[in-house]
Amino acid sequence: MRKVIVNSTPLIILYKIGHLDILQKLYQDIFIPTAVYQEATGTLGILLRAKQQGIVNTVSPLLSEMKQHGFYIDSRLESLVLEQAKELLC
Repeated sequence: MRKVIVNSTPLIILYKIGHLDILQKLYQDIFIPTAVYQEATGTLGILLRAKQQGIVNTVSPLLSEMKQHGFYIDSRLESLVLEQAKELLC
């Protein structure tokens, strides 16, 4: 399989239509530059930045609340966000 570096467009569009998994099925290694990752998480990027600046203590309960209100987040993307927030339990 091929390797790919993606920009924000395929991440945002595939995420919005619920098919982010297509990238994983097509490519063995997917590289997302930090700036692209921050731009594509949008609301999620805001939450990460809020934690980094001490505005919120944890991101995880906010994600849970957002999901209860209909916010869809792919489980792999959620794991990435929690990893960035240093809240991912191993």
